[in-house]
Amino acid sequence: TPYDPAQSCGLASVSVEGLDVNKLGAFLWDKHRILVTPIVHKEFSCLRVTPNVYTTLAEIDRFADVMEDVLRKGLPA
Repeated sequence: TPYDPAQSCGLASVSVEGLDVNKLGAFLWDKHRILVTPIVHKEFSCLRVTPNVYTTLAEIDRFADVMEDVLRKGLPA
């Protein structure tokens, strides 16, 4: 990512211990229409979260709220 704020972007890798990232990614899309990319590697697994210039702060807050809910309650059966 360039240091120039006009050309920089955000990228995050998120995982929740004990949760399958494929199931979490499917839940986020199916129930909340939040698009993330599950990444499964032999050494780690995570969700790649890549907001862009069109992503609103409200959408980022919604992602955080949903993830906090998942941390508290887990994924629905």
